Amino acid sequence: MRLSTHIASMLALTFIISTPSSALAGTSILDLGFGGEVCFEDEEYDYNGFESTCAAPGVDVEVDSMRLEIDVSGSGVLGLENILCAALGRTTRMSADLTFDLALDESGLYSVTAADGELDALSSLGCVLSSVSLNSLTSVSARAEIDVNAEVCAAFCDAQGRAYAEAECEGHPTEARCRAELETAAAVTCEDTCLDVGASICAETTVSASVLSSLGTSLSAGLGADLDLDLTFDCLQDDSGAEIEPIDEDAIEQEDDPPPVIFKR
Repeated sequence: MRLSTHIASMLALTFIISTPSSALAGTSILDLGFGGEVCFEDEEYDYNGFESTCAAPGVDVEVDSMRLEIDVSGSGVLGLENILCAALGRTTRMSADLTFDLALDESGLYSVTAADGELDALSSLGCVLSSVSLNSLTSVSARAEIDVNAEVCAAFCDAQGRAYAEAECEGHPTEARCRAELETAAAVTCEDTCLDVGASICAETTVSASVLSSLGTSLSAGLGADLDLDLTFDCLQDDSGAEIEPIDEDAIEQEDDPPPVIFKR
């Protein structure tokens, strides 16, 4: 009987220690902010060498919604949803998945807080967490998807064509002509692929370790953090989630060299 009472007391103590309170430093995971620019992968410079502005979903083409998943890992004070998880031992490490369904406007930007999305948080021991008060972040990554239709495919592939032609034609003797011809051909093959087997376009990004390490003081002091996660849509995937190469290089016919000069006598 005394042993059972002792075990119950230890479990309760561990649970209390793992549960955040107003007296404990840290930033609630729900107070994290995320935002940035939304773009299609596009040319960096135009034919004349001027810096280009990327085409963007919501700006150059209307989209119904953007699905956004942000994965966060770090450490702090963890509130356990189930007191029995305390029997597994104490840990300060955790990971969380945040999911959002966002509308995009004509600004080319997005901004959310963790509280706007659905949160699924676990300790490193696999216990469901009722609350997280962060003292540090070790990784933050994001993946976004937009379902395709004819208009989305056209806008995405026009930008893909420009980016592809800029890279392939760099240093070409007639670069402007090369780019004009190649971006059209590349966009056509991309659009065919997108409409035939594409289900969504996708973007992925991460926050650098140096940026995350610089947030420790702010998080520990309960000041929160706003993280820049620019999203560049540069990939295409099918219904199964497998990524597809959007441009079929074998289907592109392009002269690699300028036409020969014929001298007449």
